[in-house]
Amino acid sequence: MQLDAAGNHVASPLLTQAPSLANGGLRLGPPFTVSFHIRNDAVWDDGSPITSADFEFTWKAIVYTKRSVEASEYRAIRSIDTTDPKTAIVEFRVG
Repeated sequence: MQLDAAGNHVASPLLTQAPSLANGGLRLGPPFTVSFHIRNDAVWDDGSPITSADFEFTWKAIVYTKRSVEASEYRAIRSIDTTDPKTAIVEFRVG
């Protein structure tokens, strides 16, 4: 996700759409989940595909890096389902 000029959250060029209740990308649960659908043509600079495993790696790297500025926010994530390489389903802790 990224911010547009008006400060609204919109899908980044790497995603097929912004998650919403209407498209099933947001599920209130329990558990509360957000599904990110990665574009088939989303690749790293070296041409390798961006996958849901990259979402999981980034989450864990932030949470387990000492003195990470964003770690407290990322600790709200319980898990990331990477079963589908092109869909990262982020499950959040309640409370």
